[in-house]
Amino acid sequence: MRDRSTITDFVLAFREKWLAAMTGGLSVPFAALAAWADNQYAKLTFAALAFAGVWSAAYQVWKVERERVVSLERQLADRATKEQILNALDNLIEQTKSFWRRRVASDVELAEYAAQFDAFDASLRSMLSPLLSSAEIGALNAPTSSPLTFSHAFNTRHNQYLVRVEMLLQRLSRLVERYS
Repeated sequence: MRDRSTITDFVLAFREKWLAAMTGGLSVPFAALAAWADNQYAKLTFAALAFAGVWSAAYQVWKVERERVVSLERQLADRATKEQILNALDNLIEQTKSFWRRRVASDVELAEYAAQFDAFDASLRSMLSPLLSSAEIGALNAPTSSPLTFSHAFNTRHNQYLVRVEMLLQRLSRLVERYS
């Protein structure tokens, strides 16, 4: 494949399609009509054949190039979406890690922590909903395969939030692996 488009490339591609159109199935009915018509009709018939062949060849050349452009545009859009998803997931992983590192020392702090995490979780789902399927979003808080224990947990409720944070980190990491 050449890096640039020249008139020579177009003429060669066009000539290939035009010759095929002129000698292919399109010319058979015109040739039959030309055999039974007088000279004036034969000229008009072959002129119509040439005209149709030129337009058919031009369309075939355009169609191949257009299909290639559409395919490349789709690939570019998919790549941009993939990069957008990965950037969003990386950002969310960092935000989730901040909940993991945060320590809670009282019931008041735990209530604030819980409210902030629940709000973060809701905004995370809202932000990811245009990028991921509903099944992927629903799986973010699906149970993990092995139970987790935390010796540094403040109490049972804090432990439950830490388990949710850990599960969310695991799911986001798996999504990153999937889209990488």
